[in-house]
Amino acid sequence: MDIDFKEYQLRCQLRGHEDDARGICICGNAGIATSSRDRTVRFWTLDESQKHDYTMSKMLLGHTSFVGPLSWIPPNEEFPQGGIVSGGMDTLILVWNLATGEKVQMLKGHKLQVTGIALDGSDIISVSVDCTLRRWRGGQQLEAWEAHNAAIQAIIKLPSGELVTGSSDMTLKLWKGKSCIHTFLGHTDTVRGLAVMPNLGIVSASHDGSIRLWAISGELLMEMVGHTSIVYSVDAHASGLIVSGSEDCSAKIWKDGVCVQSIEHPGCVWDAKFLENGDIVTACSDGVVRVWTLDHDKIADAVELDLFASLLSQYKISRKRVGGLKLEDLPGLDALKTPGTSDGQTKVVREGDNGVAYAWNMREQKWDKYLTSTLEMVSLYGNCRITDQKGMLVFDSAQFDGILRKISEFNNTLLSDAEKKCSSLNEGDMSRLSAIVKILKDTSHYHSSRFSDVDIALMMKLLKTWPVPLLFPVIDVMRMIVTHPDGVAKLLQYVKNEDDIVSELIKKVTASSPLPANLFTSIRVVTNLFKNSFFHEWLLAHRGEILDAFSSCCSSSNKNVQISYATLLLNYSVLLIEKKDEEGQSQVLSAALEMAEEDTIDSDSRFRALVAIGSLMLEGLVRRVALDFDVVNIAKAAKASKDAKIAEVAADIELVAKQN
Repeated sequence: MDIDFKEYQLRCQLRGHEDDARGICICGNAGIATSSRDRTVRFWTLDESQKHDYTMSKMLLGHTSFVGPLSWIPPNEEFPQGGIVSGGMDTLILVWNLATGEKVQMLKGHKLQVTGIALDGSDIISVSVDCTLRRWRGGQQLEAWEAHNAAIQAIIKLPSGELVTGSSDMTLKLWKGKSCIHTFLGHTDTVRGLAVMPNLGIVSASHDGSIRLWAISGELLMEMVGHTSIVYSVDAHASGLIVSGSEDCSAKIWKDGVCVQSIEHPGCVWDAKFLENGDIVTACSDGVVRVWTLDHDKIADAVELDLFASLLSQYKISRKRVGGLKLEDLPGLDALKTPGTSDGQTKVVREGDNGVAYAWNMREQKWDKYLTSTLEMVSLYGNCRITDQKGMLVFDSAQFDGILRKISEFNNTLLSDAEKKCSSLNEGDMSRLSAIVKILKDTSHYHSSRFSDVDIALMMKLLKTWPVPLLFPVIDVMRMIVTHPDGVAKLLQYVKNEDDIVSELIKKVTASSPLPANLFTSIRVVTNLFKNSFFHEWLLAHRGEILDAFSSCCSSSNKNVQISYATLLLNYSVLLIEKKDEEGQSQVLSAALEMAEEDTIDSDSRFRALVAIGSLMLEGLVRRVALDFDVVNIAKAAKASKDAKIAEVAADIELVAKQN
């Protein structure tokens, strides 16, 4: 069927984001808001001197991780120049006043990444990977419910007032209030994007590579197939055109179910939206937002067009590389005929258009595709030793003399303060503390020694009564006590009631302006509890509380905090895999991904976060959630690391992501 169609051409490029441009929001006739992995929202206004171009007028800073969905608040009494609502990986929803560029509301409630935002009058509706839909009014949560049994990826409001959600459970749901009045079935993978098709119905985009048009009644009207990878976004225009953005580095324009144009990009197209005049805005993983037009008078000048063509050409060449190597330079399968020299040695070979990693299996004297549990790599590269067969890591070395000196110093500080003197230790207490440390220093690997009840009671007293700024050496002693079988057994009685000493400690050290020393020592106490199986029930019961309390550690600049938090996530991943706890695995996965995308953190910390991700994906329960969380691009970025162990585990994650 021949379709009359004039092709879109580049109008302008909006440069400013320092990482992937992720989301787009059309703000009236003269504004565009964009979100990015660089943690910013940027507002672009039509350039009055050059009507075809846009200039950045506001940069909105407030999210602590990458920003995704956006929604536009039209000008009103509260927001005379309009407002923006943004959602992020940090689980927050922020409301911005465009007149001032200031954040005016922070909405907290979601447990995992916010993936979609819609406005219903003055109410804000949000959805998340935590499977919930929440309604907010006046800065407060009005209602919340579990809308799907898997991560929710998108939400739109229909002109008639109903809401539509799309989910990793492969369905769309139509909502009237809190009642689901229809479930749309047909997609074979995650429903990632939604749009209203004017005067007709709903358009959906999916990881299955298709775009589907539905009647509100639920009837499938049309299926559009043409993308070769995940379709992340879709939008529709009153003219009848549909645009979609995909992992295959293209934005495709559809008319009457036929792809009439494919616009190549130098990276993944995360989002695509129509302006009211029919022009298209795309957000690309190269950080650039582009506007495309049918109007010949608005087409970019020759210099800009040549610049884009050159960029696109360079990108195509770069895609023929694997791990920084030209694909043509990789050895072929014949290279696998040469035996390896050590167990676990890796080799990347060319298989068709891909580079595939293999590991040498010393016992069977053969090369295996590199899909073994990445936990094994910790024993090769990590600073903490693996202490049992489940791969739990502990922090089990200490400078005891230094710890005692610091406690003595702090005790003298208390003695010299009339108001705090009552919290100080007397000579008998100091002697007992020295005896506790002696047990920890001198006990053999088999721990034949015992602590008295008085010993543990003294430690509990210190944890409860000492001022927070002086606590960290006491917490450090506690860290070592929980590695001792008798010590951890006696601690158990202090966590089995409402007066839970460990929960109390976590709340205390994570209060406002927490000290890094308190954070990493307390995280290490919890991390060391994983060594003892009779504490696993407690760790599972308090998982949400613990991970929420320490969530800010992901962005800490302190290396000790980073490595402690990453190890906590790794231990939780092992335990939750064993227990087949999908909800818990999703929470750990979200935290580990947030940490792994930080290329400025300590390399060992990033490595452990990646190991946690790989292990969770390999187990399978949250593999699809990981793909929804953009794990492929996080792995690609990590694979470029100069640290070999990070690059290798990132390559493993890419391989796991490709498995059916």
